[in-house]
Amino acid sequence: SEQFRQIILRANPDGSAIHLGDVARVELGAESYLTGSTLNGKTMAGMGIQLTVGANALATAQGVRDRLEELAPSFPADIAWSTPYDTTPFISASVEEVIKTLVEAMVLVFIVMFLFLQNWRATLIPTIVVPVALAGACFGLLIFGYSINILSLFGMVVAIGILVDDAIVVVENVERIMAEEGLPPREATVKAMGQITSAIIGITLVLITVFLPMAFFPGTSGGIYRQFSVTLAVSIGFSALLALTLTPALCATLLKPHRAHEPERPRNLQFGAALPRNPMGKLEDWV
Repeated sequence: SEQFRQIILRANPDGSAIHLGDVARVELGAESYLTGSTLNGKTMAGMGIQLTVGANALATAQGVRDRLEELAPSFPADIAWSTPYDTTPFISASVEEVIKTLVEAMVLVFIVMFLFLQNWRATLIPTIVVPVALAGACFGLLIFGYSINILSLFGMVVAIGILVDDAIVVVENVERIMAEEGLPPREATVKAMGQITSAIIGITLVLITVFLPMAFFPGTSGGIYRQFSVTLAVSIGFSALLALTLTPALCATLLKPHRAHEPERPRNLQFGAALPRNPMGKLEDWV
């Protein structure tokens, strides 16, 4: 600062000079005239926290608050910290909406299954399997180091239809064998699984092959789609595992054998029995 004080502002004819230190107080400090931050009319030092790709916004925000609370006792008496702008409440609201959508999707799937299966026992089996598969997907995400956020929840919403499909395939085949061959649930389940095990494994591998390449997208887009694709792949994998283990056990336990006087056609097919066999022919006759 002494060098700045010696800056000559004016040189007089008599040889004297007026230095900067003669008319002003000179001291070293930091000042920026490009940007300024104020809070409630008081000068503040602003700091922005940005996420890296794949980071959890809610956990990061909470970690920053915890760290500031830890450091607050060491601040000078006239300095306090605050968060005037925080985007995490919007993220929390979005997560709540996605969870609400997930629950609504499960309820709608249950209603549709009951309408077509027309058997509460057969409907109950996929209803039990889907939440278990989603819980397994959450465990799988934990193993891969991912957290539950909007992308993973959206992936679960998309995967619900696929998760239900595996369970319905098993239930349908068991019901068909019981109706056509009159076997009890246990024997019908064993025979059904012998027929469709390879098909379930093949379908699962195909679906995982479709969704998994998104996890290898480069750049920012890869960071966005990676967790979505991993969620789908893990959910589909758990769905296939449950279709080969839990679903057959539930079929053998919950399903009731068909009575001898019942028709061989499965009950779910009765839903469409009242529909016209040839609707186009009916339309042509009317025209």
